Amino acid sequence: VSNNWLSTIWQDLGKTDYAGVSGSVGVDGSFGDRLSYELGFGIHRLVGILTGSVFFTGGNFAIKRDVFEKIGGFRSELMSGEDLDLSLRAAKVGKILFDRRLKVKTLPRRLKEGALKSFWRYTVMFFGIKYNFTVPGFTNYR
Repeated sequence: VSNNWLSTIWQDLGKTDYAGVSGSVGVDGSFGDRLSYELGFGIHRLVGILTGSVFFTGGNFAIKRDVFEKIGGFRSELMSGEDLDLSLRAAKVGKILFDRRLKVKTLPRRLKEGALKSFWRYTVMFFGIKYNFTVPGFTNYR
């Protein structure tokens, strides 16, 4: 995690109009893994900007407790996309802040199926959750 990660979250969540905060997730792997992850993350940020959505990055977010309880927490019936679902519901209560100072690293396990396939799956899940529709073959997020 980045320096002052927890104190930065604490500072961000102290702002009254924010429901939650998220930051970037990088990958700790080969150059190709890092490049794939950065491109995919960039695409997700672009999708968020184009749709007017700021959403949690699963491995790097925090949500105010009262917001979490008000929106009913995680939906246990979801097989994946829980972070997207939670952030879209939290955004109805308050703003979601993306703080570039919040950085974490993860292993490239999500890239095992192939970077394009992995990021395509997450993008389809985002649109399905945001606009409440199911795409055949992507039913595990509903």
